[in-house]
Amino acid sequence: MTREEKKKEKLEKEKQFIESLKGKYLDKETKDLFRETTIWKSFRMSFYFSGEKTLKNGKKKKVINTDYFTGNKLSNRFNLHHLNLDSHFYTDLNRENFIPLNPQSHDCLHWFYTQSIKDKDFEKRFLEIVHKMQKLNNYKDVKDFKE
Repeated sequence: MTREEKKKEKLEKEKQFIESLKGKYLDKETKDLFRETTIWKSFRMSFYFSGEKTLKNGKKKKVINTDYFTGNKLSNRFNLHHLNLDSHFYTDLNRENFIPLNPQSHDCLHWFYTQSIKDKDFEKRFLEIVHKMQKLNNYKDVKDFKE
């Protein structure tokens, strides 16, 4: 069997595996198996680059996408965050339902989301504190206060 035939066979098995998961509750182990598929890895990487730019010497260079919150370049360990948290839709690879985030932003988003679900006034209080801190500190970054 040629290398190309092996790739096709593997891809077909992955498609069947993913199809068998559709609409089912997925536990952590099954989600991990899904994230090991070439289909998921390829889909995830499609969010890593945002396009190409042409350098002065005429060569083309891929442009790395940015973290939605911070605007920083995505690290190679970025998370592709599922906006729909229902595991029944975990394998639905609709680009509109994902956002690329660096690990710290991803953790922060999950924490913030959980707090805002528990307490409907959380977001309001959080933003009040942030705005007050901005005013009191003349909109300086936390890093500006380190010696």
